[in-house]
Order: sequence, then C-alpha cells, then structure tokens
Amino acid sequence: MQIIPAVLTDNKPDLIEKIKSLTGIFNLVQIDIMDGVFVDNKSVSLSDIDALPDLLFEIHLMVKNPLEYLADCERIGSKRVFVHIESVDDMQELLARSVLYDFSLGLAVNPQTPLTKIFPFVSDIDWVLILGVEPGRQGQEFIGSTLEKVATLKKYYPSVLVEVDGGVKPDNIAAIKNSGADAVAVGSFIINSPNKNKAYQQLLSALNN
Repeated sequence: MQIIPAVLTDNKPDLIEKIKSLTGIFNLVQIDIMDGVFVDNKSVSLSDIDALPDLLFEIHLMVKNPLEYLADCERIGSKRVFVHIESVDDMQELLARSVLYDFSLGLAVNPQTPLTKIFPFVSDIDWVLILGVEPGRQGQEFIGSTLEKVATLKKYYPSVLVEVDGGVKPDNIAAIKNSGADAVAVGSFIINSPNKNKAYQQLLSALNN
C-alpha cells in the first residue's frame, strides 16, 4: 500500500518548506486546495504550486466549482486530481472535460456521503478517495466506519483503486490496508513530525507487523 503525505497550508513559503522536507523520502505528495466555500478554511492556490521542486503530486480539490480548476491542475503537472462528488453539479460534464487532460480523475467522498452516490460513475474513473475525517482540517480522529466503506466499495468494484485520507496513524494503517485500500494520504502524523523519514518508517513498520 502506498503512503502519500498530505500537505494543507494557506501560506506559500510554508508550502514550499513542507514540500522540501518531504523530497527524497516520498515520490508522491498530496496537496489540498480549499476555497473557503466548500469547506470553511482556505488554502494556498494552484498558482502557488508553480515554485515547488520537481516531484509528483496529486491535488485534492475541496472547492465549490471544481471544473474551474481542472485546466490549472493540468498546467502544473498534476498526476492525479480528486474532485468531491458533493461539489459536482453535472457529473457528465466533469467526465467529458476530464478526458481532455493527462491526469487521472478520482472522486472524493465525505464521511456522511453514501457510497451509492458514486456507484454510477465508478467505471468512468480511476480512483476513489474515501475521507476518514471531515474535510478541511488536519489532526482529526479517524472515523472507524471508513473501514466498512472501503470494504464495501472493493466488494462491488474490486478493480477501482481506493485511497483513504484523514486520521491515518500507525495504530490504524494496517486495518485500513486490510479493508482493501490501495493507498493512504497521511497529514498531521507525517507533516507535524520533526523527522519525516522516522514517521514514514513507523507507518511502514505498522503495516508489516
């Protein structure tokens, strides 16, 4: 299972500093983009990502009008873009637009959103991002029912790739993997650690024991 550090900040110098601290340890980083409308908090903008070191990253769009962000996600070289199902007014338009870009499209699902809402579109996307916490803030406790959500999605759609985001720590990462997740996005446990590599090794150790 892939471990992906998740960076959430409203400060461009802080974003760059955090990314630099992860470079050489991870090959893929998630960057959270928030507009202050879909969620209460606001983050850096996509234009702030231009100055980042050369690395692979995925974008988690916690925004009200995701279609307006897709071209910029392509421009900055995103490998993967997650759009919240709750923020999409016209899914067919989103799917049609997404094929114009090189990144993989994923749908993100909030804790309170039933999986059935994304079932009609699973065959048209590459990834599903299942949130283990309410979106918009790091440092929250993992919601245990997330495990059942992952297992259910994998039961009905075994080929879809599933990433779990929020509240991931050494004491639950093995259970998340066992539920069927292919990747986890880890925020505060890695980002707030003074030794990013040590935090990464702790997560790997918990996975293997």
